[in-house]
Amino acid sequence: MRRPYGWAVALEPQPAAALHPVADLSARGAPALGLELLDAADRFGRPDFRDAAIQLARGIAASQRANGRIPARIAFAARPLSLDTPGPLAERDPTIASLAFLSLPGVGEAGGEPVRRAARRAAAFLLDQQTASGGWPRLHRVGPDRADSARLMLLSDGDYRRSTLALLLAYETFNDPAYRIGVERSVDLLLRMRVNESKSASHLWMGAFDPDGSPTGKMPRFEQALDTAATHEALALLVEVYLVLGSEKAWEGAREAAAALRALRTDSGRWLARYPLRHNELVPVKAAAPPPPPAENPFSKVEPAPATEEADFGLGELLDTIERVSRLGRQAYLKEMGKTSESAAPGLARRLLGLCIQSRGK
Repeated sequence: MRRPYGWAVALEPQPAAALHPVADLSARGAPALGLELLDAADRFGRPDFRDAAIQLARGIAASQRANGRIPARIAFAARPLSLDTPGPLAERDPTIASLAFLSLPGVGEAGGEPVRRAARRAAAFLLDQQTASGGWPRLHRVGPDRADSARLMLLSDGDYRRSTLALLLAYETFNDPAYRIGVERSVDLLLRMRVNESKSASHLWMGAFDPDGSPTGKMPRFEQALDTAATHEALALLVEVYLVLGSEKAWEGAREAAAALRALRTDSGRWLARYPLRHNELVPVKAAAPPPPPAENPFSKVEPAPATEEADFGLGELLDTIERVSRLGRQAYLKEMGKTSESAAPGLARRLLGLCIQSRGK
């Protein structure tokens, strides 16, 4: 869809009662298509593809709200109109994805001052979303009704990681120390959120937290258990911050978590999804086994031990990275990976946009 102020991607399917065409500014809409167009322009030598990506950037910039937020959906009328439902906490992912796209090499330069200004305002909006302690709460349903919601942080949904990486990208792009301070606040809080004062579960994470970083009692399924998916997101963030900023506290936290995870690895080299805790210590569990054949006492009433499926959760590759960085050193590892430029922004923008596209949310 095209307008004088820029282009957009049509939402599929279109709302039946829409008065104007509805554009999709979620991570999988305009930002994702813009990235594909930039890649295709380089691969096939098509400057018209790059021009189309810049037009999408102009459309995003024109759709930005006064507070810097990028809405997930807009009515693509004579001027863009937000269709997002107002709420106490704005959805961050469309703004994060748009910031990543607008920060890709060449987009701001070709898009001009409106696009560059939109990126700066998006970053400022995200910094304003962060709590004073460094947290990133969102509204999560905690009961059967839509009204039963609470401001919580679920590490496993990746929002904490993506939001912090957005500030890291803003720091690398704009060189404003306020964004680095924001990253450091989030890292400090993340380290405080670990299970501590435990002989068997220290340095790892549970799944759900209140805005101040304390484990929440509002979501029973996350209570009193280590959460492996949450631990992956937390550990990945610590490694990413260390590689970009050289933060020693992030690296120390990453190495401590890696050691604890290696101790939990099953014989198959995988992990369980959850590890129940009692008095902050691990409760023995075992991996789920195939059901016995019917001939093997099918009428037994003995309750099985707690069990859970095994999976890798992306931890194998992450632990390998930590081991390689430990062996080579940060600078040598970055050189080996071809990350020799002074700014990490180009690679970080691409990585962050990929995380937004992969996420289940908008």
